[in-house]
Amino acid sequence: ISMRKIYIVDRDAFICLDKEATPQFWGAHWSSRLDRQTIISSPKSWVYRCTRKYLPPGAAILEGGCGMGQFVYSLMVNGYRAIGVDTATATIEAVRRMAPELDVRIGDICNLAFEESSFDGYWSLGVIEHNWGGYQQYVMEMDRVLKAGGYLFISFPAISLLRRIKIAFGRYDAVKSIDAQPPGFYQFILDKNRVRRDIESVGFELIETQWLAGVKGVKEELPIFGVIIEYAQRRNSRLANRVIFLFDLLIRWATGNSVLLVFRKNKDS
Repeated sequence: ISMRKIYIVDRDAFICLDKEATPQFWGAHWSSRLDRQTIISSPKSWVYRCTRKYLPPGAAILEGGCGMGQFVYSLMVNGYRAIGVDTATATIEAVRRMAPELDVRIGDICNLAFEESSFDGYWSLGVIEHNWGGYQQYVMEMDRVLKAGGYLFISFPAISLLRRIKIAFGRYDAVKSIDAQPPGFYQFILDKNRVRRDIESVGFELIETQWLAGVKGVKEELPIFGVIIEYAQRRNSRLANRVIFLFDLLIRWATGNSVLLVFRKNKDS
């Protein structure tokens, strides 16, 4: 159910080992399910619903690391001026063919081809955790292209309460420190408070925290219960799906696999 995790004490973070998250990896990962129907399947996505709480239609929004472009589509059809950027060249070219109405571009999110203060909002969904060198350069570029008073929406795998309990009971492989990138490094699982402090230090204010994917967290960390959930999901009945959805809402505060942090850029930064 899960890749190998090692807890790094001095970083207060996990490293996950599987396959290295290169542009080629993501291209292959997405290619098997990339078609127009996938891109347009969720016009009222949770990304749109979260965005509309803070920004009105017409706002300019960048998704850094847009993958298959489904959230760029969701924002666009709801009136936002949405642009997506990703390094996975083959994926972006395929999205352009399948959904030519979308503005998706090949680019490096650490060196974006936009002027300062170009966007009202910036979405980063599961991106910052994949860089062994850390996320500081990503954050500096987010800050550069966001307008004063703009909003940063950023999600990443995080150390939940359940993971903290397992750390306390010594249930993971652990090392004090590690310097060189290990073979097969896929991602970090990060401490949300450390990420919050790092982003606040460059001139942002945290305004919302949402834990995400509570059921996925259970499947990752409690495999016995994960087997039961997998069985219910395979049945694919309306009742089972509803029960799992409600169960996720109830437990995600403690078992969430990832977290969404919403920041506002200070107007004087």
